[in-house]
Amino acid sequence: MLSSISWSQYFTFIKAALLIYYATVAVKYFKWELLSLAGIQKEEGGLLNNVTVPKFIQENESEDGDVAGPDISPVIQTFQDEMAAYAEEAGITNPAREEVLDSIRSIAAKYPVLAEGENASIRDEIILEEINNHLSISLSRQDLTALR
Repeated sequence: MLSSISWSQYFTFIKAALLIYYATVAVKYFKWELLSLAGIQKEEGGLLNNVTVPKFIQENESEDGDVAGPDISPVIQTFQDEMAAYAEEAGITNPAREEVLDSIRSIAAKYPVLAEGENASIRDEIILEEINNHLSISLSRQDLTALR
C-alpha cells in the first residue's frame, strides 16, 4: 500500500497539511498580529477611555447647536422599578412617614443623575406616583424638596 505513493508525493502532502495547520493556528490565535502586518490596528481601551469632552460634544451636537445629553432612560426605568418594589412592600407593612422619607432618600441617593435639573422633576413624579398609589400616606412636592 505504501508502495503506491512516492516519497516526493508524501513530502508534498506533509508540507500542504502543515501549511493548512499553521495557517489555521495563525488565524485563530494571532489574528490581530496578522492584521497589523496589513496596516489594520486594534483599538485599545474601552469606549469611555477614548472619549474626551470636546469630542463628545462634537459627536452629540444637533443642527441647531444644542448638545444632547446621554440617554438616561435605563436609569429612570431602574429607579422606577426600585420605587415600585419599595412602595408595594411598604404598602404591606405601613411604615411611619419619617421612615418612608428616609427610605426614599436612601433610594434616591443611589441615582445622583436624577437629582439634576429636568431629571429631578421626573424623579419627583415617579416618587409621588408610586408612594401615593401604594401607601396610605400622601406626599407633596414640599416633602420631596427636602430630599434634595
